[in-house]
Amino acid sequence: MSQDVIRRGKYIVVDGIDGGGKTTLFGSLKEEFPFLGDVDKGTNSNSAKNGYEFIYTREPGGTPLGESLRPLILSEPMDRFSEMCLFMAQRKEVRVMLEPYLNRGTHVISDRSESASFAYQIRGRRLQHLENIFWEMNRNLAPFPTMYIFLDIPPSIAFERLNNRGENVTRDVFEKEKIEYFEKVRKGFLEFPSKVKTSCIFVCATNSKERVASEVIVHIKQHISL
Repeated sequence: MSQDVIRRGKYIVVDGIDGGGKTTLFGSLKEEFPFLGDVDKGTNSNSAKNGYEFIYTREPGGTPLGESLRPLILSEPMDRFSEMCLFMAQRKEVRVMLEPYLNRGTHVISDRSESASFAYQIRGRRLQHLENIFWEMNRNLAPFPTMYIFLDIPPSIAFERLNNRGENVTRDVFEKEKIEYFEKVRKGFLEFPSKVKTSCIFVCATNSKERVASEVIVHIKQHISL
């Protein structure tokens, strides 16, 4: 692709409450789309297909610093404001790393972003008194996502899925919360589109994993063609 026709890459976030099937979905996305790699682990420059390149990232994580913070954020109970600030710090590192990829036309698919912080912390943790600070901090975290895809599922079903994982699966601090918490988180995701100007798509996550993947793939293909 010549330099004069390179378009900036799209920055797509996939999000939703725990138990919605994101992990399974990302396996399907990496099979469907050309996969350069995970941004924090290096990339394979020979894996582009049909003129498109994709990289994958996640939050918390996505960079060496973010990955080092991930176990701390997900396993250690802490002050709610401290928790929010740690999420913001690792997010800034991720976005600084993503900017060169987006500029060269590579598309980014992220497992969670600030949409999760709004739902899990501002609404789930009842931090309404910090909401203005949250949005003010977020304005300094460019580049910004160009589309959000939310896997929507009733908390009762998501909670049942989490319980069916088995006793040997370690839960993080959020997955250990009660169903009432997940109900607030889901409401946060449903409210999030009213807070941003970016395109937000909701996909019913109670459908089969094949149908969910098919719908998400269609939305991504439509978005990258814009």
